[in-house]
Amino acid sequence: MLAGSDDLVVAGYNDAIPCGELIVIRAGKILREFAEDDSDPDEEVLNRGHAPEEEGPEPLSSWIDVARFVDDDKHLLPGRGLFWLLGKAK
Repeated sequence: MLAGSDDLVVAGYNDAIPCGELIVIRAGKILREFAEDDSDPDEEVLNRGHAPEEEGPEPLSSWIDVARFVDDDKHLLPGRGLFWLLGKAK
């Protein structure tokens, strides 16, 4: 298991495609999973669970909400981070 018994938040987006993904794991349990990818709708996972980090009672509804979540994160340093380009093997 990726996170084991630890907490893990994986979040990212690409406004050129457009797509966004958020996974929240607490104590080894997936609390939230959301993925929207306009280029590959078969891989989308919309509104499964709810994370405490989501503001208000409404869950994420689009990749734009994921982008806002990432951009508003106070733990990230502006202009710094990792860019991972993931794709399917052919």
